[in-house]
Amino acid sequence: MSRQSISFTNPNSEWLDRKVNIEQEYKSNSEAVNDLIRKAREIEGIRARLVQYSALTVILVGLSIIWSAILVSRIYVPNSGR
Repeated sequence: MSRQSISFTNPNSEWLDRKVNIEQEYKSNSEAVNDLIRKAREIEGIRARLVQYSALTVILVGLSIIWSAILVSRIYVPNSGR
């Protein structure tokens, strides 16, 4: 595991201190930061999948509209005046 030194803004430092020392949600600052990074990476992956699915949905909706138009044009035959 690599070791790094990072700086926090005051509000972030206070939040981290509260989570580690007061609420004891984490055992150490490192554990908290690693958990937050893991969660951010997970969210990143979810967003990427949503973008893929959104693009696929747009394509499928477009194909559905085209297919519906084709079906309607085959079913509907205008009165030719006979």
